[in-house]
Amino acid sequence: EARVYTGIPLVIETELIFASHAVITWYCDGEIVLQDAKCYTPQPEDIGKSLSVLIVPTRPGHDGRGCEEAYRFKNVVEQLPFMPIVDPIREGWTQRTAEERDDLRVLTYNILADLYTSRDVDQHLMYAHCDLAHLMRWRRMPMLMHEILAYQADVICLQEVDASIYHTLLQPVLNEKGYQGYYSNKASTQQEGCAMFWNTSCFEVAHEWDMKTISIRDLFAEHENHLLSGDSCTSGGAKESKQLSKWNSMDEILDLMGKHDELRRIAREK
Repeated sequence: EARVYTGIPLVIETELIFASHAVITWYCDGEIVLQDAKCYTPQPEDIGKSLSVLIVPTRPGHDGRGCEEAYRFKNVVEQLPFMPIVDPIREGWTQRTAEERDDLRVLTYNILADLYTSRDVDQHLMYAHCDLAHLMRWRRMPMLMHEILAYQADVICLQEVDASIYHTLLQPVLNEKGYQGYYSNKASTQQEGCAMFWNTSCFEVAHEWDMKTISIRDLFAEHENHLLSGDSCTSGGAKESKQLSKWNSMDEILDLMGKHDELRRIAREK
């Protein structure tokens, strides 16, 4: 059901069995527009046309003949909807000046988990001021993808990310754009959490075993235990405790939580 908008990359992911490579050819109204590429970005001249892909699995000694698969996108290519508040000023925010060329650009964005808007579509309570069509993920998520890419960030920090949206949209597209990412689900049963991406032209590629989730409530508990016991995080103990010595801001965070009971409760539960 996802809308196909100009300027927003589309990525085809494949799982290969008895093949070493998938040759993906993109068609627009039956005409080849891109060959042997898993990612295609619809262009203005594609508006109103239908996209399709031909996938041919190959391996040495076999050209994939007889094993081809073809798919057509359900929706035709559309012009990206105009956003009257953001569009006129976005370019001034996103273009890097000569002075900013060596600066590190960080984007943080709460993208509003679809599981919360889906709940609202049924009851129409929390976002009564919004057109219901604007809350549907098939429209909202591609537009968010465009917004994230527009800022050309070196580090991208996203909150309220649906696990399914991370794996099927954010990770495939941003990987194609040169980012590596990591997703951390909330400690609760809700299937949403935080995602972080970093541009591999600025940062080293991280090994999978170096990436792990530490919930904020565990950080609170670990830090408070050290304060009560008087132990130093760097004087011994578990490996995780040594890692927490880098969190110099924990005192300030705990002080803030001490002044706001509801915020403290939510942070510990989520």
